[in-house]
Amino acid sequence: MQPIPASSMNPTETNGMLTLDHFSDFNGCRVVVIRCSVAPRSENATIIFNDGIDSLSSSSRITTSLTCNEEGKWIRMNQEITSAACRVS
Repeated sequence: MQPIPASSMNPTETNGMLTLDHFSDFNGCRVVVIRCSVAPRSENATIIFNDGIDSLSSSSRITTSLTCNEEGKWIRMNQEITSAACRVS
């Protein structure tokens, strides 16, 4: 998975702090924890997958995790995730 800058932003939006932490769980499956944080905390943080195909949003911080499948691909809602971005609005 690649971190990328958010694209197609409005004038009031900017890139936030994106963190990707990778580890292996007790069963040996690879996991990535994706965090999007903003400052000041009064703004919304949005994780954007695959340059806008899907997103998650919350005020000040959003966190999610993905586990790779047997083919080594990150899957969310039956779709391969290859990139993530953090947008502040």
